[in-house]
Amino acid sequence: LVQAEERYRRSLREAPDNVFGLVGLGRCQVLQEKFPEALGTLRKATQADPKSGWAWLFLARTGSDAAEHASEKADPDATPPSDTLDAARRAQALL
Repeated sequence: LVQAEERYRRSLREAPDNVFGLVGLGRCQVLQEKFPEALGTLRKATQADPKSGWAWLFLARTGSDAAEHASEKADPDATPPSDTLDAARRAQALL
């Protein structure tokens, strides 16, 4: 995963708004449980291409995963980020 993340980062240096690169990087970050970074990366993907249903879907899923991960760690404030439901609705409308 570390190598994949670095490859995505290298490709994004050349094309920083490439939605496929951003989504790929975000997914690598999720698999490494880097949820805050992944949420930021996936938000950037939705800004780069607001019509990408996949970017919205992965943003919604990552928000949910982040909250679940926090609740497993007994975080009393474990709630999905505020944009999770909106991201899910946008993904549903686009896919």
